[in-house]
Amino acid sequence: MISVYNVGKELENDNVKLFEIVTRKEAITASRTLYNFWMHIEKTTPRVFDAIKKIRDELQKDSNFKKRQI
Repeated sequence: MISVYNVGKELENDNVKLFEIVTRKEAITASRTLYNFWMHIEKTTPRVFDAIKKIRDELQKDSNFKKRQI
């Protein structure tokens, strides 16, 4: 896990937030879930869907490129 604080600095409180490293597959799955969520919101603009699709396409393209190199 990666801390959001710099290692060399003293912490002002004990509320350290840790983030897990997300794989490309998990990111693609999350983007699909987000897309499906926004599909149910009435005032969602096409720009939101285009942005999510663009992110998902980039993740998928990068994932496919990595697979071909192996």
